[in-house]
Amino acid sequence: MKNKSYWCLAITFLVFTGCATVPVYTSDPATQIVENELFTVELEPHLASGKNYFDSFRFVFVNKSGRDLEIDWQNTFYLKNGAKFGRWGNEKLTVAQLQEDREHPRIAVAPGETVSGLIFPLKLIAKRNWTSVSRDEIAKKVGIIPESESGLLLTVRQDDRVIQERIVCRISITEMRKY
Repeated sequence: MKNKSYWCLAITFLVFTGCATVPVYTSDPATQIVENELFTVELEPHLASGKNYFDSFRFVFVNKSGRDLEIDWQNTFYLKNGAKFGRWGNEKLTVAQLQEDREHPRIAVAPGETVSGLIFPLKLIAKRNWTSVSRDEIAKKVGIIPESESGLLLTVRQDDRVIQERIVCRISITEMRKY
């Protein structure tokens, strides 16, 4: 009789695990590109390492003008469903820098130069992990980019001229069966 119950339990377990679903994140478009006479910028949602969700964006900025441009990170915002939802961080920020309430720098970009890297919304960082690491270590738990219209309101300066561009993509989640 025990043998029969083990088989029933095993079959029940297989049925439930066979029916499990896993969320799959997609972006439309996969990479959003915005161009004007001064610069080109690309924004692409980036999958978390070893995961099936987005936790950051790949950012590429190319100065096409004949003069220096400045990316004004203090006035560049994460957009969630059309509204400003905080500022951006990047992969080079330390835990100590993330804990400070500081002004974000302007980044100078020379003519023909490209600036790129991973950026993430600061409001989505899981702060609970900050206390368990050393001060010198870069250890932040970047949060999941939610299902939404997500992107950035980029502010670029050239002398007294201020240029803003909205770069947005639609993050969607679908459920797929896990076999």
